[in-house]
Amino acid sequence: MVARELGLDPVEVRRVNYIKKELFPFKTITGLTYDSADYESNLNKALEVSNYWTLREEQRRARKQGRLVGIGVSTYTEICGFGPSFAQTAAITVTSSGNVIVTIGGHPHGQGHYTPIAQLVADEFGIELERISVRDGDTELLPWSSFTAGSRSAALTGSAAVICARKIKRKMTKIAQKLLGVDGELVFENGYIQAVNDPEKKISFDAVAQAAYQPSKLPEGVEPTLFEYTAFVPPNYLFPYGTHIAVVEVDRETGELKLLKYFAVDDIGRVINPLVVEGQVHGGVAQGVGQALLEEVVYDSNGQLLTSNLGDYLIPTSDVIPEIVWERTETPSDSNPLGVKGVGEAGTIGSTPTIVNAVEDALSPYSVTIDRMPLKAEYIRWLIKNAEERKISST
Repeated sequence: MVARELGLDPVEVRRVNYIKKELFPFKTITGLTYDSADYESNLNKALEVSNYWTLREEQRRARKQGRLVGIGVSTYTEICGFGPSFAQTAAITVTSSGNVIVTIGGHPHGQGHYTPIAQLVADEFGIELERISVRDGDTELLPWSSFTAGSRSAALTGSAAVICARKIKRKMTKIAQKLLGVDGELVFENGYIQAVNDPEKKISFDAVAQAAYQPSKLPEGVEPTLFEYTAFVPPNYLFPYGTHIAVVEVDRETGELKLLKYFAVDDIGRVINPLVVEGQVHGGVAQGVGQALLEEVVYDSNGQLLTSNLGDYLIPTSDVIPEIVWERTETPSDSNPLGVKGVGEAGTIGSTPTIVNAVEDALSPYSVTIDRMPLKAEYIRWLIKNAEERKISST
C-alpha cells in the first residue's frame, strides 16, 4: 500500500526501512534485543534467486495482454526460542562399548529432531552418526523439561545435548591423556582421540569409553562412567528472518487465482541439516497457502459448524502448491553455543502475507485493498466487480 501510494517498488520501501547490520545487537523500543541480522543481504539474495526484476518485466508484458499477474514480497522477523525462563534438558551416556545414548526432554511430533540432535553429538565426538541413539519425552529417563514449541528445539535442546557432549569430552580427554602419556591438546575425529601436536599418538574412541568403566585405568580424581546431564537456559529470545516472493495470476471473470511461482530465502542462523530445514520450510509454506487461500471455519446462523471435514474445510494439495525454491543466508546467533535460531514457523510466517501481497498487486489496476482471508474466488470477484461499478458510477 505504501509503495503504491509513493510510486515505488515494494522492495525499495523495505530496503530503506531495514535496521542496518552494524547496529546489531539492536534493542527495540519494547525492550527486546535482536541478536543478529543482515536484512539487506537476505533481501538481495531473494531478488537474485527469483530473478525479481525479470519477473517484473514479465508482469508488465502480461498486463499489456490484459492478464492480472501479481508479484508479492514479504520480509519478516520472528521471535522464537522462548526463554530465558524455560529450560530444555538433555542427558548423554557413552556406554563401555562406545555407543552413545542421547536423552532429550523435548518431544518431536513431526519436526525431525532425531537426525539433527544425533548429528550434533556425532560431530562433537567425531564418530559415525549410526552410533548415536536418541530417546525423548520420558520423565522416567530425564528430569522435567519445558515444551516443544516456538521454533526452539534445535537451539535449546540441541544446545543442551552439545553441552553434555562437551562435558563428556573433557572427561574422555583426561582419560585419553593418561592412556597416551601426553599432556597437550587432543581432538576427536574419525573415531579416534589424538594429540594435536603428534597425530601418531592416538587412541580409539571405543578404547577410551571402555577405560572409563575401569577404575584402575582412570586418572586420579576421575570417577568411572560417562554420563552428563544439562538444563540449558537461553539468555535471550531468537530472531530468525527472511524474504519470501510469490507470483500469482487472477482470472478477472471468475476470481480464481493460481499460484505460479514461490521463492523463500530464510536466515535461521547456523543450519544443522539443510534437508530437514528445507522440509520444514516447504511444510510451512503449504500451511501459509492454506491460510491465505482456502482454510476457513464457517458456522450457519444456528451456530452449526459447516466446515467439519476435509470436503468442506479445504486444505492445499499438490495441484495448488508450485515448486518452492528455497535458499538461505546464515547470520549466527550468539544466544546459544550452536549459533542456530529456529525454522519451525518461518514458512508460514513468510508465506501468508507474501501471497496476499501478490494478489493485491495483481488487482492493482482496480486499486483495491485486501482486508480479509481466505482469498476465495467469490471474494476476489466481489472486489473486482465493486471496483468496476465504482469506475462506472464516477464517469
